[in-house]
Parts: sequence; structure tokens; C-alpha cells
Amino acid sequence: MNPKGFTLIEVLVAMVITGLVVTVFFQLLSAGIRLEYRSIQRTKDVLNVGQAFTEVLSRDVREPDFEWRKEDKGTVRTLRIEPVETLKTHMESEQPIKLSSELYRYVFEYATEDKRQWTIVRYVQHDPDFFSEDFKSTHFP
Repeated sequence: MNPKGFTLIEVLVAMVITGLVVTVFFQLLSAGIRLEYRSIQRTKDVLNVGQAFTEVLSRDVREPDFEWRKEDKGTVRTLRIEPVETLKTHMESEQPIKLSSELYRYVFEYATEDKRQWTIVRYVQHDPDFFSEDFKSTHFP
């Protein structure tokens, strides 16, 4: 035996250990790349949803041609407005309180072509006479 070299067993063990380390490294690298891709896609989706919601809110919902539901390029977006109940009487006297504004919940739902769904909820105050009674009966639940 030559004391200055490695045995075949030692070389094989070193190769197996190196192979395992390289395999784990590439698995981690692959997972990181997939995570980065999903993160970029989610960021794009969030920006698109925010832009679509801003576009919807820039229009007056009381207009007769307002699009409550729109399908475009594989995406579907809908807007719902729900009145929010507020306290209208004083606790002790039960006298009605005149409110200077009414609170509404705007619910914006956005679905992408690959079936991912997003929902944005925003609370908006309007003057008491902002929506007509006819509009309320038609569009509010």
C-alpha cells in the first residue's frame, strides 16, 4: 500500500458527498428562481388590480353607462356598492341624529385568466343625497 494516496472507497465517498451537496444546492437555486417568478407575477397582478380599481373609481357610478361588470383580455372585474349601517340615534335619548354623510362599502373583485382572484374593499363617505332612491333600489342589496 502507498500511504501517500487515497483509496478507492475514500474517493467514492467524497464523490457521493459532493454529489449530494451539489444536488441540494441546485434544488435550493431552483426553488429560489420559482419563488422569484411567483413574486414578480404577484407584483404585476397587484399593480394591475390597483390600476383597474383606480380606473373604476375615477368614473361616476351614478352614470347610466357605468360598467358594473367588465370582461377584458381574460380578466373579469366587478364592482359592488353596499351601504354600511351607522348609528342613527343617541344612546340615551333615542332621538334620531342627523348624519352629515353616509358610509358605503365599495367591493371590487378582479379575476385573472388563470383563475386567480383579488378583492379590494374601500369605505367611502357620500352626502346623504348622493345616491337617488331609484339608484339605491336598483343597485343596493
